[in-house]
Amino acid sequence: MNYPITSLKFWLNKAKSGIVPIFSKTGQENLMLNKNRYKMKNSSIPANKFVLQANYADSSGVHNGGLLRLLQESWYNARIDGLYRLRTLPQLFSSIKSNEKASYGLESVWADYFPKNAFPYNIEIAADSFPCAVFYHDLEGTKKNTFLGQYVFMEDKKSDYCYGERSIYKIAADPFCLTVAHKNEDTSNNRIWDNSNVLRIEVLNVNDRYSSYETLDGFETFSGDKYGWEDSFELIYPDPDDVEEDDGAAGLSKSNPNSKFA
Repeated sequence: MNYPITSLKFWLNKAKSGIVPIFSKTGQENLMLNKNRYKMKNSSIPANKFVLQANYADSSGVHNGGLLRLLQESWYNARIDGLYRLRTLPQLFSSIKSNEKASYGLESVWADYFPKNAFPYNIEIAADSFPCAVFYHDLEGTKKNTFLGQYVFMEDKKSDYCYGERSIYKIAADPFCLTVAHKNEDTSNNRIWDNSNVLRIEVLNVNDRYSSYETLDGFETFSGDKYGWEDSFELIYPDPDDVEEDDGAAGLSKSNPNSKFA
């Protein structure tokens, strides 16, 4: 089969207008978001960046997606010396009981504020996904559906909030303030978990002097159009493309000496 597109990324945050409705498989009412986002599953954090990865010639895409889900489940549920030592801090804050927080060095957890309400989302360490069949519908020509192939629908690595980058606010049903009803409640007074300064970085070269922690010489040196570290690491969150687009101002790209990412 000839796949016309083997990898298709679509970013809802770049949509010109409109609101993406969130449909629940359990029949609950549609959740209208204050920004263009889509909720993949009932427990998924509404995301804004996705990718369709084709199973080109084999089912490797499905296998890769399944491996990521296995990694998420195994790391999240693994206990070492009786503790969830592989969970990230946002995962711990949102999941453990109040009487367990001292064991993890946390001053407060979600259960302190909402003892009867479980955290409504799964904070991840790996992208979630599911296999699907993709069709193209010609609206202006034949008006027919054309089968494009078997794909894996998954969260893009640059989709924000899925991994706990967003601060958590004291709203039981909407802790990230992503719905229209609570869009103005992401205030410092409502904040119960502060992630305002969080960064997520991808290692591009696992064998160089920076990623191997051999030296910091030249790490912050700006030469040409980039810093020394940019050949070794990529800033995933905050995404510089989003900042440049949203702020509409010069000097905010990661390769500018006056950048907030410097």
